[in-house]
Amino acid sequence: MFVLQLVLLKAYWKIKAFMYSRQYSKISYYILPIAVLYCVVVSSCSDSKVQEQHLIELQPPQAQQSAHRDSTMMADSMSFDTAAVTHIAIMKTSVGNITIGLFGKNAPITVRNFTELCKRKYYDGILFHRVAKGFVLQAGDPLTRDTTKKAQWGNGGDTFNGKPLPDEVDTTSVAMMEGYKLGTVAMATELKPNTGSSQFFICLDKATHLRPMFSIFGKVLDGMNTIHTIEKGEPDENDGTGQTPKHPVKIVTIELKEVK
Repeated sequence: MFVLQLVLLKAYWKIKAFMYSRQYSKISYYILPIAVLYCVVVSSCSDSKVQEQHLIELQPPQAQQSAHRDSTMMADSMSFDTAAVTHIAIMKTSVGNITIGLFGKNAPITVRNFTELCKRKYYDGILFHRVAKGFVLQAGDPLTRDTTKKAQWGNGGDTFNGKPLPDEVDTTSVAMMEGYKLGTVAMATELKPNTGSSQFFICLDKATHLRPMFSIFGKVLDGMNTIHTIEKGEPDENDGTGQTPKHPVKIVTIELKEVK
């Protein structure tokens, strides 16, 4: 293209000299050279576009794939939505209410287990037995109804049908992608598969460091003041961990509402 431009420029001066020697009209004398210059500009622009396309084609496949992936991820992030709430659980405690939205579509087994236990009033009178400040609040152990068994708190619990509760830890689901952020509600398990029961925990700020191994089945919609009140409870240093509250908060009852 560069050679073509040189040729056209040389042609411009030759045409001009030729027209002068032949004494063409002034209109033709100016119009024809302008036409030649237009061709030069067009060829220059075309050359620029060709070079740009060539540079793209010369990129390694990994770079092209990375650019495509980045644009795809941006589009996905713009269309990202939160997990759908299928049930509302209003947890009435001795220090205030906590409203939880349950993800029945993302964690149907865990949500069914929780809702069935709520319908049976299983959680009525149970205490928040673990308060890890800035990390999690844990409840759901029926042993906490008996203060004489305080040393055993955190070891009790059962499922609605008495069978092991399968894990619902799908890292591609919307619920799990939201992560263990402040207000996330997840099923407490031991460090082995299918050990979930009636116990659950509510995440605080530092829970974001947790690995994806606990089924997320809800999020707090209202009542963060109540959660922070529970978090501020004085710990019982005699438990050896400093995570059992000296004066645990009681779950009075949990009311359910289905979202249609």
